[in-house]
Amino acid sequence: MRRNERGFALPVVIASLTVLFTLLTFLIIGSADTKQAQALYEEQIRCKYASESGIAVLRKQLKMGSAGKKGLLQINGIYVETWILQQGEKMTRVQATAYGKNGVMQTSEVELDPHTLAIHRWIR
Repeated sequence: MRRNERGFALPVVIASLTVLFTLLTFLIIGSADTKQAQALYEEQIRCKYASESGIAVLRKQLKMGSAGKKGLLQINGIYVETWILQQGEKMTRVQATAYGKNGVMQTSEVELDPHTLAIHRWIR
């Protein structure tokens, strides 16, 4: 009986190592994808806050009377482009778009009271 089982250990070890290395490879690839997804999510959040800060800067410029129709600023290393889309008696509509790394963009748009510049509503 032992003579028939003698060469059986080598194929079992090779099959076990193949399965182990395959699982390890999938684990490493999944970990890299998770890190990239997390980095993109964090950059999206940074861009969201930068675009909202761009709205705040534009509101301040409107209060001081120094706002142009279009502006470009940099907030914490993120470029933010601001626009006055519509300016009227009943409403002023402004927009800010933040451009982050890896093609991440986030746009915020609000409607303002033209007299007090209070935010009436956020348009996402």
